[in-house]
Amino acid sequence: MRSIGAVLVRAVVIVVAMQLTGWLVVWLAPGPDANIGAGLLAFAAGALIAFLWALRDTRTVPTGPVLLRWLLTGALAALGFWAVGAVREPDAALSDLATVAPFIAAVVLVPALAGVALGATARTRPAPAPESNPEPQVDQTPAQ
Repeated sequence: MRSIGAVLVRAVVIVVAMQLTGWLVVWLAPGPDANIGAGLLAFAAGALIAFLWALRDTRTVPTGPVLLRWLLTGALAALGFWAVGAVREPDAALSDLATVAPFIAAVVLVPALAGVALGATARTRPAPAPESNPEPQVDQTPAQ
């Protein structure tokens, strides 16, 4: 149950951050070219959040569960982004499901995979356990 909550939180944060970034850019810099910049910054925000969060996850959780978590997060974020778009433009909902949703999944998943890979290599590993049958130590002090 905890993993489902983690996936939901990550997906919601990414979708909200992407939407807010896009709306903020359009609001701060209105104009005919604001939409392309808003989209690019929104994608960059989602990718950056996914990368950093996956990097953090991998330092504390084993790699396998983190990969699955981010695969599900990418899919859920894509559906969430699509749902927001479907509410705003219902006429394009079906075509967006086939084109925009897979792209958003990739925007989230690819940086997350990079974060997982980097986090797995940077993870501190415990020192190897001492051998159970060590060689006997020879006393090399001179005899008197």
